[in-house]
Amino acid sequence: VAVVAAGNEPYCPIGSPGGARKAITVGATNKQDGIADFSCRGPVKWTDVNGNEQILIKPDVVAPGVNICSAEYASAWSDRRCIDGKHVAISGTSMATPVVSGSVALLKQKHSDWTPEDFKNVLKGTAKDLGKKVIEQGSGRIQIVEASNIVGKPEEVFDFYVYFESKINNIYNKVELKGIFPSDYDSLVVEYKKEGEENWRSEGIDIIGRNGVIAEFNPEGLISETGDYEFRIKLIINDVE
Repeated sequence: VAVVAAGNEPYCPIGSPGGARKAITVGATNKQDGIADFSCRGPVKWTDVNGNEQILIKPDVVAPGVNICSAEYASAWSDRRCIDGKHVAISGTSMATPVVSGSVALLKQKHSDWTPEDFKNVLKGTAKDLGKKVIEQGSGRIQIVEASNIVGKPEEVFDFYVYFESKINNIYNKVELKGIFPSDYDSLVVEYKKEGEENWRSEGIDIIGRNGVIAEFNPEGLISETGDYEFRIKLIINDVE
């Protein structure tokens, strides 16, 4: 199971090896569950052999990575002592990554038959949503206790994010939902609603299903007031939603 750091630099894009598709890419949080400024952001974009733009949602998860007390190498960071004269407090996605690696090791002891994708899915599926953008937090901050309580194979986790184009009178004139989703499915439904409303709607949604674009939404004539709107995607694969 490959667990890699997202990288460190204020608001930087995630590069190699953080863009590896099968790896668990880890961003960093502080003690208040905020995303560290230095934690690199996604998504990862590339052009395939056919000239089409593809995207990958990264990071996958985040974990504590600010002022982590760690064993000191030689005299490095000697001005950041913690606990005793052999430990220093360091920040970085490279400090958050071992937290996830250790979590995977614990899960692997319990589930020796799981695949690398299973470990990624269970960490993402049980992560705490921090309310940040998916390209900042991925699925959220890992919760190893919740992950260890999963019985059986974890469900597959699909990622998407919302891309906005320019505003007209404070309303976006087009919204794209981008992400990685299965190519073989029975049905796909995209719906939206204003925060606080009960009913989901699908008017104005066009399913695209290519070049990393799941669907497009044209709100003209459908949305008359500003506010926060939610989107959801329902996939049915082999009669399972």
